[in-house]
Formats: sequence, C-alpha cells, structure tokens
Amino acid sequence: MGPSRIISSPAELGGQLRAGLFGTKFSKTMRAPRATLLKCPRSAMLSCQPLPVRAPFPLHYLVPYSEKLLDYFQNPRCVGELHNADAVAEVSNPVCGDVMRLWVKLDETHSRVADAKFKAQGCSAAIATSSYATEMIIGLDLGAARAITKEQIADALGGLPGSKIHCSVLASDAIQKVLKGF
Repeated sequence: MGPSRIISSPAELGGQLRAGLFGTKFSKTMRAPRATLLKCPRSAMLSCQPLPVRAPFPLHYLVPYSEKLLDYFQNPRCVGELHNADAVAEVSNPVCGDVMRLWVKLDETHSRVADAKFKAQGCSAAIATSSYATEMIIGLDLGAARAITKEQIADALGGLPGSKIHCSVLASDAIQKVLKGF
C-alpha cells in the first residue's frame, strides 16, 4: 500500500479510493463506497471531508408512518380495562401475532357507546390503529360504530403501508365483534 501521506483535497482522496489504494471497493457507478473509510491511513482521515454517500433506496422508505400514527403509537389514548363493561371482545391475527382486546360500555338506552378501552399487543401500527379506533367509537350510536371500516381507520391515521393494512383490519374486526350482540 505504500507510506501514509497527507491528502490535500477530497478530490484527491476520491481518486486514490477509485484507484484502490486504500483497499476500498466502489460500485460500478462510483456513487457510493461499499465500505467505510476506516481503512484509510490516519493522516488521510484527518485532512479530508467525508465523501457523500447515496442511500440505495429513497429515504422516505425509512419512515413509512405518518406523524399522527406515530403520535397514537407513542401516546395511546383509551388504554386500559373497563371493569363495568357491557361487552368485551378479543381479536388476533395468527400470522403476525397482533392481539387486541376491546371493552365497551354503552349508555343507559344501549344505543350509544359511552366509553371504550383497549389493550393491544403488536407492532406500532397495531397499537396506533387500536387506539384510534377505540377513541373513534366513543359517543357514536351503534349503527355508526358498526359502519367503521378498515379504510376509514387507516385514512384517518394518514395511511398505512400495504404490509400493515392488517392492523386496521384488526381494529375494525374488534369493533364488529364487541358490538355483535347489541
């Protein structure tokens, strides 16, 4: 590899990297190194600016959830149990292991949802959709609560990635199941 020397510019470092002097390989397009610059001589690392690195995919793939969904995940509403509930339902998705239990208390005439609480075990999308759906049904008459769909829950939270739609299905199924006898 030769003796270490101070490299005067990032362009000079880039040329030496492309020439393979530091043992770092580049992709065919020369856009991003496949290895880090940790193999560079110490003197080169101290005198150079880091090379820009392009991600191999769009950065919005790293955060597929909306701010609203993340808020409902980090600060879930209506969490807990109702000890005087009129109905309790538990639904699960055997494929991913998400589980939601929903407690509902109806008003005196049994025509509206007076209160609701949930407990969920699963991914962030499952917890957020469970929280939002539970908050959504409080105060609704039974017909309107039964009419809530997985699309309404997902859209209200800013959308879900295709691989997480089953989380809104879990929440809507819990609503249907808990209100089935009324």
